[in-house]
Amino acid sequence: MALPNKRFDAVKQIDGWFYREDAILFEAIDNIQARSRISGDLLEIGAYHGKSAAFLGFLLRPKEQFFVCDLFETPGATAENQIEKDDWYPSLDRETFKRRYLQVHAHLPRILTCRSSRVRRTGNLSRTFRFIHVDGSHLYQIVKQDIRTSSELLKNGGIVAIDDYRSAHTPGVAAATWEAVAAGRLIPLCITPQKMYATFGARNITWLQRLKDWGEAQHELEIAVDQVCFRQILRFSTKP
Repeated sequence: MALPNKRFDAVKQIDGWFYREDAILFEAIDNIQARSRISGDLLEIGAYHGKSAAFLGFLLRPKEQFFVCDLFETPGATAENQIEKDDWYPSLDRETFKRRYLQVHAHLPRILTCRSSRVRRTGNLSRTFRFIHVDGSHLYQIVKQDIRTSSELLKNGGIVAIDDYRSAHTPGVAAATWEAVAAGRLIPLCITPQKMYATFGARNITWLQRLKDWGEAQHELEIAVDQVCFRQILRFSTKP
């Protein structure tokens, strides 16, 4: 597998929070899907200036579509969501995203300026997605809906990556994510310090074993195995 050093370096200039271990996992998942002949669309919920979106753009294959959903200049879904938006993303606007993305790519993804709860209707989306990156609001009710939306859009062999599942300043993400895990709706496969990678129900391709085999063969990340809700979950971290 080609390591994503050049791709990751290409997006470093873009403001945002996207780390090398996740770049490596994004590309590993893409490669496993390619070998398993899994094709499909890509979706990112929550773009900010486009750092992780620009990296995802490198993974887009012919005949696939890439959708990016964010509020940009539109009001938040609730008063609490608007406060979050004003506090954390005051410079969030569509034109900045487009400009930064086009510094890396020749063509823009399909941009959906809407609440994430309306992404299916706005984009006329269906179960065609092989990878979804949830990195939008940190509020419990919105994240809960984003997980539900992901379960309705991921195709067989698809993966959802959920950002900030454990950060101290995002307890709403942790609550919604682990609630779905405990209920058996969300099947966790692996984690990094920033993201949880998971699937839903029986829609998988023995992902755990494939990621474990990949993790043991590569030399970029440390790998450990934990038990959560009677399931194995792989833990990846940067080597010292």
